[in-house]
This record gives sequence, structure tokens and C-alpha cells, in this order.
Amino acid sequence: LLHSIALDKNHLDVRDDSILRPAIEYYLRKGTAEEQVKTLYYSARIYENSNEYEKALSTLTDAESRIDKDCSPGILVLLYSAKGSIYQQILDYSKTAENYHSATRYSNLESDIERYVSNTLREAHCLIMCSQTEKAASGFTKNPCHPETSTNIIS
Repeated sequence: LLHSIALDKNHLDVRDDSILRPAIEYYLRKGTAEEQVKTLYYSARIYENSNEYEKALSTLTDAESRIDKDCSPGILVLLYSAKGSIYQQILDYSKTAENYHSATRYSNLESDIERYVSNTLREAHCLIMCSQTEKAASGFTKNPCHPETSTNIIS
């Protein structure tokens, strides 16, 4: 699992799950909910790298079903960002925006401003693709670091 994480963090696309398979089997049997979600997330990334989008989505949906209250917002950001990315690959912009919105929400909980901005922009792009420009613009009215000073930053 650590090897797969290191490769993914260095943007090295793995297309074979033989390295990860033993970790998947172990963590799905004995791991915490977070470990299961994380393992399935990296498994889905391998499917995505192989352009097997249906398998990737199925794996991420399985991961989503294993979320519990002890899962950190950080792993949920990764999960929903990955789902958004795959839905974008298959041109389902409505589901893409929905998942990027979830990733944005968890980025805010994690106080991860970089991922917050990135996912907000991705969500806005998809909403524009769905002709929902008003909704896209509303994402830029909040300042997650200083909500008391929120104003419409695009007007």
C-alpha cells in the first residue's frame, strides 16, 4: 500500500494492481474504515490509470459505503476528487460537479486551502458545462479562511 501511495503522490501511473492486491485483501478483512477507504481509493486509481472507468467507479462506490465517523476529511477529499475526475472522463458533468462539491466541503474541514480552491474551480467548470453559470458563480462568494469577510469576489 505504501508503495502505491508513493507512486501516486509522485504522479507515476500504475496500471497493475499486483503490488496492491495483498494490501487490499488484508485491509478489507482487518483494517479500520479509513484503511479500507484508502486501500480502495488507491485500487480505483489503478483502474482509472488503465482507463477502466466503470471498475474505478465501482471501487470508489464500495469505498464510499465503508465511510464512518472516524474517517478523516483528508481521505474523503481524495475519494470525492477521484470520483469527480472519473465522472469528468466519462462526460457526466452533473455527477462530476456533485463530487467536486463534496471534495470542496471536506477540503474546507481539513483546512486544505489548495485543494479547496482546486475543487471549487473544477466544480465551477462542470457547472458551466451544464449551463449552470449562476450556481458556478455562487461558489466564489465564500472565503473559507475568513467566512466573516465573505463577499462576491467575481463582481
